Amino acid sequence: MAHTKWCKEECTNCKSQCDLDLHIPCSPDCINLLGDKIKLSQCLADGCDEIGYIFDAYNPEDISDEEAERLMGKYGEIADYPY
Repeated sequence: MAHTKWCKEECTNCKSQCDLDLHIPCSPDCINLLGDKIKLSQCLADGCDEIGYIFDAYNPEDISDEEAERLMGKYGEIADYPY
């Protein structure tokens, strides 16, 4: 499902028009994006390090199991997608 703010352009042409986060490699076609929500638990399971940057992990490039639990406790398994 495409992100609700996707402008239907290539991501490189889209950011200034619709504020997509270009750092998520599969955006806007990522199956973990649900409109204005993101499957945080699945992104963590998939090892997507961009989740660490989006949700301010202590070590975004290497999220420990404890840190993943902390993030899901703070934001929920399905979180609001801030972009």
